[in-house]
Amino acid sequence: MSPPYPDTNAEAEEKRKAVRYRISGLVSFQWLAANGEWKDGVGITRDIGKAGLFVESESIPPVSSVLKLIVSLPAGWNKETLLRLGGTGYVRHIRQGPSQPSGFGASAIFHVVVPTSKG
Repeated sequence: MSPPYPDTNAEAEEKRKAVRYRISGLVSFQWLAANGEWKDGVGITRDIGKAGLFVESESIPPVSSVLKLIVSLPAGWNKETLLRLGGTGYVRHIRQGPSQPSGFGASAIFHVVVPTSKG
C-alpha cells in the first residue's frame, strides 16, 4: 500500500480520524440535489482511506450533500482486474480555485462491489 499522503489542508487533517493513502482511481458518483433529483459526476481519487476520500472533479456537489460512490481501483495482483468499492457518504468540504485542481472531500463507508475485468 502507498505511504500516507499528507493533506495540505491542516484543518481537514486535524479533523481526520483515519489515515488516507495516495491512490488514483476512477470515481463515478451521484449526489442528492436540493430539488430531490440525483445528479451524476465523475472524477479521480487523490487520496482514500477507510473513512473517506478526496475526489478531483469538475462536478462539485454542495457541502453536506448525500453521496453514492463507485471507486474503481487497479488490483495489484492482476492488471486486468479492477477492485470496485461502493460507498455512501456526505460531502465535507469543497475546493475550487485556479491554484489547485477542483474537487471535494467526503466521508464515506465503503464495501467491495465485485472485481471485474477491464474492457
